[in-house]
Amino acid sequence: MSRYGSDSVAGQLVSALKYSYALDCAEHMRALIDLFAEQHAELFSDVDVIAPIPLHKRRQAQRGFNQAQILAKICGDIFGIPVENMGERIVATMQQAKQTKAVRWSQMSNAFVCESDVVCGRHVLVVDDVYTSGATMQSFATELSKRGARRVSGFVFARG
Repeated sequence: MSRYGSDSVAGQLVSALKYSYALDCAEHMRALIDLFAEQHAELFSDVDVIAPIPLHKRRQAQRGFNQAQILAKICGDIFGIPVENMGERIVATMQQAKQTKAVRWSQMSNAFVCESDVVCGRHVLVVDDVYTSGATMQSFATELSKRGARRVSGFVFARG
């Protein structure tokens, strides 16, 4: 949706949300997502459900929230699509932002599990905060596809 970097608005919002726990940034993010949705509504017309990228339970307990869940709820409100947690991160990976591309892909292999009854036959829109190497998004999308998703698409707030 937007470029990620310390000098970009999107990058500053994501960093403030994730690392400074500035939950009020979500309202600014909502405004940017709303603008994107107005310009690209057709992209979401056949999506059945929105699924945030899961955080590992230890990371979620440490942070107190899942930023992808916050963004997924915003997208659900704006796009008029239900949001469901459709998987679990079973591998406690190191923070992706601090890893090389090769390490990101390696540590995301089989990092997620999903029950087939929640995904089977549905077009799932996976939501995350930042897309850098694509390892996280691809790993989760692969798991959803293996469990019977009809189609998996992705939406991120920023691309780095």
